[in-house]
Amino acid sequence: MKCEYEDKCNAGGARENQIRPQQFFPRPSRTLPTPFPFPLNSPLRQTPVLGALDGECGPHRGRIGDCFSWGAWREIGLGIRWAVVFVLLTGTLCACTASAPPMAKGYYGPTLSLEELVGRINENNEKIPTLWAREHFEGTIVDRVRNKSAHIDGYGNLLYSAPNQMKLTAKNELVTLFEMGSDGRRFWLNESHDQAFWWGDYSSVGNLDSAEIPVRPDMVMEILGVRPVDPFLTHEPAPTMRFNNHSDAYMVDWQQPVGDHWAIAKEIWYDRQTFLPQKVLLFDGQGRVALWARLSNYVRMKMPSGDENQWPWVASGYRLSFPYTGTTISFELSDVTLSHNGFPNAATYRMPDPEMLSQAGVRVNHIDGQNGQ
Repeated sequence: MKCEYEDKCNAGGARENQIRPQQFFPRPSRTLPTPFPFPLNSPLRQTPVLGALDGECGPHRGRIGDCFSWGAWREIGLGIRWAVVFVLLTGTLCACTASAPPMAKGYYGPTLSLEELVGRINENNEKIPTLWAREHFEGTIVDRVRNKSAHIDGYGNLLYSAPNQMKLTAKNELVTLFEMGSDGRRFWLNESHDQAFWWGDYSSVGNLDSAEIPVRPDMVMEILGVRPVDPFLTHEPAPTMRFNNHSDAYMVDWQQPVGDHWAIAKEIWYDRQTFLPQKVLLFDGQGRVALWARLSNYVRMKMPSGDENQWPWVASGYRLSFPYTGTTISFELSDVTLSHNGFPNAATYRMPDPEMLSQAGVRVNHIDGQNGQ
């Protein structure tokens, strides 16, 4: 067999360890030359390779630096391909069997339907046909029309009769600071210390500008959280429900038609475990928040008889904000009971006569959704 490199075939091999030009520029051959032009005694040339054919490369055949056959290159390339496929498959399998990430903070267990939720709410609120309580009141009353504000800190009473009669008073040791109320047809706010009186009708309440009156008594009554919910769920305003996993609360929106579309009138957040209201938002006809309120510190309402564990729950802490006037008020209730010394009664919710107040020098403002004051 003819040797490809003549110098390597010398019997003595004295020049075997020298780098020759042929090592860098081998003669043409049907085999590939070495890509590693190292001396023959280099360790890199002592590594056997696949595919070297006997007799083709002299006494040093089968070592790196001699020659590779095309079959050797194919075997090496195929091995690299399989190695890449193995790495990719291993990575994919590892990704598929990785541990699931932790759940986001919140509650993800079973919940009630809207019908069931309304039933639980009414179990509590149907036990509250009337309410009487002492209260401590603090707030800043802002009159945007006259660009005035007054800070009020006093005490008084909260009275309520289902479904929509309410009276809230505040006074100090010297004077009555204010009175707000609703008789079911009309609502009013009487600021005795400032000689100002506002009143309006429920028939036009949907068109009222929230900035026309410092505090909307009709809205204060809505956030007390003691009225039963209409069990006929298709009556307008119609309720819809969604669940807030993060806050662990049912969010109920009441919608009603406004012109050629539907709009949300009220939203109440109910705690999932107690079914008691935690947050209330009331909206105007343009979908803007006209009042938001937070309810807290629930207490048992004193009843004349029955098991104390069955007495209804009532919030004792209220924080209210009217964004379009800047008015903020808070009040704390105590001694919450059905009635006290015959109050509330029919005379409790009698609105003061606007004409008589005007004759006495009080500034009277009739809030009309169509014509303004």
